[in-house]
Amino acid sequence: MFSFQSKPFLLLVILGAFSAQTASACADDATFQFALVNIPTTMVNCSWLTKNMKKASIRTAAYCPTVKTKCVKSCSNCPATTSPTGSPQKSPTGSPQASPSAKPSTSKAPSSVPSVKPSAKPSAKPSAKPSAKPSQAPSDKPSSKPSVKPSAKPSQAPSDKPSAKPSVSQKPTVSKMPSSAPSDGCKDSSTYMFKVESTGVDVKCNWLTKNSSPTKTAARILKYCADTQTKFQCTKSCDTCKIPPCVDDATHTFPIPATGNTGNCAWITKNIKRTTTRQTAYCGANGAKCPLSCGYCL
Repeated sequence: MFSFQSKPFLLLVILGAFSAQTASACADDATFQFALVNIPTTMVNCSWLTKNMKKASIRTAAYCPTVKTKCVKSCSNCPATTSPTGSPQKSPTGSPQASPSAKPSTSKAPSSVPSVKPSAKPSAKPSAKPSAKPSQAPSDKPSSKPSVKPSAKPSQAPSDKPSAKPSVSQKPTVSKMPSSAPSDGCKDSSTYMFKVESTGVDVKCNWLTKNSSPTKTAARILKYCADTQTKFQCTKSCDTCKIPPCVDDATHTFPIPATGNTGNCAWITKNIKRTTTRQTAYCGANGAKCPLSCGYCL
């Protein structure tokens, strides 16, 4: 049995237990998932918020107001660290908090202080005096001249051919790394433009993330990327690169009021002269199912 007679030891035990409890409180819920606003069918976990450092501020500004109770760490929503008494922790003092006990401890553990002072003299003398001379003299004096003369004088004119084949070590090294990072193919359309509702001005995709405020950028993405055409044309700015390939839904049909018949995606572009008119009339409601025929693909 160990005898703990000092208050500092008991305090360390309490602080250790409290620190473990606080650390566990500052963690994301590993089982929690939420849907992306622009892609409701895609579910992500808390780590997605900070997985891309360039988009972390935008994602946390858009989603943390609703998921911060589950994504405590990713949303920087950890509780403040306090001491067991409720006050902020203080750094330890440099002196003991209590004087040593009057009675010796009954613990069998060795004390941290040596029982006897070290002796001032060494316990044994060296076995022998060091030699005054080196153990072995050099076999010969070094010469003052080089031992080998050059085999031939250098030529005054350069030779027409190399004297020998280059050694293996002279061959150029080939790097296994590519000269530049491969493109992920996720990019905005360079020609597509859409109208800003508040000003009526036509802007390009990069306007969505142009504002330095993460809150305003998130608001623009939530508002304008909800439009199907903008979602397909501004895939990088809308963060919709993971949506399915830009192909028409072969099973989708819709009514044609003028004739009373039913049309499909291919019907929109079947007549080249009427393609623009049909896209204007039918893509607003069917663009998500017919992105290729509606001209949304890059």
